[in-house]
Amino acid sequence: VQGRTHILFHKGNIDDDTHGCVLTGESYSTWKDGSCSLASSGAAFDEFMRRLAGQNEFQLNIVELFRKE
Repeated sequence: VQGRTHILFHKGNIDDDTHGCVLTGESYSTWKDGSCSLASSGAAFDEFMRRLAGQNEFQLNIVELFRKE
């Protein structure tokens, strides 16, 4: 991300939770206002941390699957 040096991964469900970081989730859901959100964010983050235990770095490839209109 241009202009950013520390992008974090954390739990969260909606856009307001990102704060410019990457949210984890196991599936998509619908938020109270009808907008798209992530579900099972806590479980996904716990798995993410378990899989990265003992690692100092990893490669992340981002692929655009669909575009929000």
